[in-house]
Amino acid sequence: MRDQHTALDGMVRQLQSALDTRTELVELQKQFEIARRMQAAILPSDLTTAPDLEASGLMRPAAEFDGSFYDFFLTADGSLAVLIGQVSGGGLAAGFMTVTARAALRTLAAAGLGPAACLTGANRLLAADNAAGLSIGLAMGIVSPRSRRLVFAAAGVPEPFLLRRFGDVVDLPVAANPPLGLDPAMTAVETALDLPVPSTLVLCNGGLLDGENRFGVAFGRARLTGILGNLDDLSAASVTAAVSAGLAEHGGGAAMAVDRLCVALRVRA
Repeated sequence: MRDQHTALDGMVRQLQSALDTRTELVELQKQFEIARRMQAAILPSDLTTAPDLEASGLMRPAAEFDGSFYDFFLTADGSLAVLIGQVSGGGLAAGFMTVTARAALRTLAAAGLGPAACLTGANRLLAADNAAGLSIGLAMGIVSPRSRRLVFAAAGVPEPFLLRRFGDVVDLPVAANPPLGLDPAMTAVETALDLPVPSTLVLCNGGLLDGENRFGVAFGRARLTGILGNLDDLSAASVTAAVSAGLAEHGGGAAMAVDRLCVALRVRA
């Protein structure tokens, strides 16, 4: 009889442990769903156009929330600003960091600050309240429609690509900064250059380049360069459509562990 009670007690404990685990998984799933809705809500829904400028974005979300976003908007002087970001974790903490980073960058840009100053200010805000110890990779570029001058700052994201003409794709060397959110004293630096007319600037996150398919093969920078180099239409929408098709072919329709995103900015003649 004692052995039966002992066995029963063990079964009860196992059942309770299983129920606790299930409850934790349900709560975690709720967090992912809330964070994913936050992510979707801040993505721009329409193609932003300015005189001689256009922008288009692509997001292929991870199987679970991965904390990435992109954005584009016009500044007070009519310039076009583009953003990409990727938080180093998932869940609600990453979701709140994503929303906070985007709001901070938009607010600072509205005050007339350049990309380096925007990243520096956002970093101080994020690092001041970061109990989860998350970091975020961010890139911000601002292009004037009159001068076609690009001012660009990047922190913990891949170098952008520049399509100068059909079949001509180059890596755009820019000043590198560490990811944001960890060191409140970090001061970002920026790069300024005149974009060729016409040309298309392409930004992507690390998840797009490093994301592996079911065979363990990463998408890779060379593959993306090849896709961009084979385009016969360098409009922003055509670039993101081609990248989307390339990602679908590489991944075979399977969900990835990381978000994959890119933004294309076209300077027209």
